Amino acid sequence: MAIADLFNVPDTDAAMQQWSFAHMAHHRDMIRVVKQTLNVELTEFILDPVNLRDPATFLDQHQIMHQQMDALFNISGFDLTEVNWNDTSQRSAWIWQNAQLHLLEATATGVF
Repeated sequence: MAIADLFNVPDTDAAMQQWSFAHMAHHRDMIRVVKQTLNVELTEFILDPVNLRDPATFLDQHQIMHQQMDALFNISGFDLTEVNWNDTSQRSAWIWQNAQLHLLEATATGVF
């Protein structure tokens, strides 16, 4: 999966499943590379599949994963703990911010 997949705004259940899988895969790849290159273990939560009926756990655990990565590489992140997945504008904004953050972290880890 390419990081470009994280910029796609899912607008169907199938697209959300594809995005969710690609998103988790990128987190896992970055965590693996950090362990291999820096010998630092970062927390990995299970983010796939995203439960859109109760997204609070996903959003909180996802934020923790980014905060750990961002602290390690001195990246100013975003607060990604709130989004109304049913609101197209909020969903698009959240996806864009998250993908931008993944791009910054990919640059730091070399995982594209």
